[in-house]
Amino acid sequence: MKDFKITRRQLLAATATSAVLVPAVAGCGKEESSDAGPKVAPPEPPPNDGATVLTLTPETIVEDLKTFEMGVQSGAMTMNSAILWTYTTDNTDKELIVWRDADTEDSILVAYRAQLTPVDGYIKTRVQGLGVGRYYFAFFNLNGKEFVTRSTIGSFRTAFAEGDLRPLTIAGMTCSSMRNAPFTSLRLTASLNADIYCHLGDMTYNDGAKDKEDYRRYWRETLTEKEYRQALSKTGMYSTWDDHEITNNFDPERMALEQPERLLAAKQAYFEHLPNDEGEKFRLWHSYRWGHTAEIFVLDSRSERLPSTRQSEKPIYISEEQMQWLKDGLKTSPCKYKVLLNSVPMTELLGVWEAADADRWQGYEVQRRELLDFLTDNRIQGVLFLSGDFHFGYIAKVERLGPNEKQIEIAVGPTANGPNPLAVLAETGDLSSDDLFPPDQFIHFSGSWSAATLIELDPLNEKIRVRHIDAREDNYNELLYDGEIDFG
Repeated sequence: MKDFKITRRQLLAATATSAVLVPAVAGCGKEESSDAGPKVAPPEPPPNDGATVLTLTPETIVEDLKTFEMGVQSGAMTMNSAILWTYTTDNTDKELIVWRDADTEDSILVAYRAQLTPVDGYIKTRVQGLGVGRYYFAFFNLNGKEFVTRSTIGSFRTAFAEGDLRPLTIAGMTCSSMRNAPFTSLRLTASLNADIYCHLGDMTYNDGAKDKEDYRRYWRETLTEKEYRQALSKTGMYSTWDDHEITNNFDPERMALEQPERLLAAKQAYFEHLPNDEGEKFRLWHSYRWGHTAEIFVLDSRSERLPSTRQSEKPIYISEEQMQWLKDGLKTSPCKYKVLLNSVPMTELLGVWEAADADRWQGYEVQRRELLDFLTDNRIQGVLFLSGDFHFGYIAKVERLGPNEKQIEIAVGPTANGPNPLAVLAETGDLSSDDLFPPDQFIHFSGSWSAATLIELDPLNEKIRVRHIDAREDNYNELLYDGEIDFG
């Protein structure tokens, strides 16, 4: 693990190439400056995490992949906290250590240290009292104070301070079927130095699962895959589910009536295996602010659907409660960008695409229009939809014409699935790309079945840069798209 070590200075240098920082401001608009030169980073504020020095070099401790077979994850980061997660095969108490780098190579600054008790092998805890906007490292210790063996070393960043307008880099993930392992896109994503991961769902394909042990087995197969284990340790994550975490194209109404125990097991297994905040009755939707740069809205676009209402005057794609929460959050957010983790596309897809519209926002058009009209009527700017599910990457206007043509959606990945045959046929010329992906609506599309997506939000310069990178072995790390998008 010696080559894993990334110091705080190295992480800051990696992000500084695209970062421009200014002192915290009250608003989200572009900061005016009398200095015509480039904006530079102010000194870092004190971490204020109460860290204490410990003489230890974590990389020299033996990594135990047998006991900690699914690695370490972090997620649901706030300004001063994050959820840390692991699984242990021996189900005994473990010690979690969260630290920053110290000034010397043989010591670390420990911000959190505690003995934790697994539940059926799972350890999931929110670590409080961390510094704002800081890089941290973490591992689980097997042998108490002896430091003989440990888990994989994880790393994450806490959210920016209120008012901060520094750039934020997001790596998107979605749709990873084990039939396409190893996941070269995750290997590539882990190298991109993103501030956060956003996973849009279908992390596992659990379609054959019937009970909790089945679901656990599918999750274990996915999370022990080498690239997943390594990638998820590198960066903190926000994630939502799509359908395959439950079963393919599941109908929430019907499943609740006919297979309630299976539905319960699937939801329990989801929250067991990921560092997500879990609300009452498995509520998935939450939001997280990164200063005034971006607010991340994690949506649930699957489990609250009522397919029986789809043709009615009041179709329910997301619950009315979730819709009101989203509207309130969008209207009151002080952030330049509002990023919606939206597992299935919002974009208006016409022509041959309409045959499958029942499976996305477009099939619940009344509620889709309710949200888009709300953005227009309230002049809410900077809304960026991130989606998955369709097995190809694109950047598109949500609608070709009208008041919402400045709303942008980015379909990320897929991590390893597909490809979508229509996207491939459009690329080869066997179908008209202009018909499938009208050039006045689609900025970019790609039929690659394995790709990484990197999104850089720069609020001060009002720029969004998107990179879509091929991860197939025969075209590994080749750019499919790299450009700044007009965000109106």
